[in-house]
Amino acid sequence: MYFDWLPLVQLYDIFPQLLATAMLLVAILSIYVYAVSFVPGARIAEHGNSGNVFYDFWMGRHFIPFIGPIDVKFFCEQRPGLMAWCLFNFAFALKQYELHGTITNSMVLVNVFHYIYVMDTFVFEV
Repeated sequence: MYFDWLPLVQLYDIFPQLLATAMLLVAILSIYVYAVSFVPGARIAEHGNSGNVFYDFWMGRHFIPFIGPIDVKFFCEQRPGLMAWCLFNFAFALKQYELHGTITNSMVLVNVFHYIYVMDTFVFEV
């Protein structure tokens, strides 16, 4: 299976780099959203003013953070995260097939159940 520019199996090989990049991006985005929650007029979540900086940061001080028209919490949880999860699962199954010539039952079940979960989320949580 190929995209125009990347064989899907290669996602397995570059997974550590992608994971490190995603973690860095999420850390920067989290700090930005937390800092923006202190701007006057920002809607604060009910649990967002506990007085404990770590708790407020972890639980999300800002009620619905936006960057332009994009709801940051919804966007990060729903679209790219869940779609990438399915894409990586499929790439891992392809790598398993490439290495061993077969895909184990557990890999098939993981892929099927994750796809069901993601489709359910896209249909009923939007």
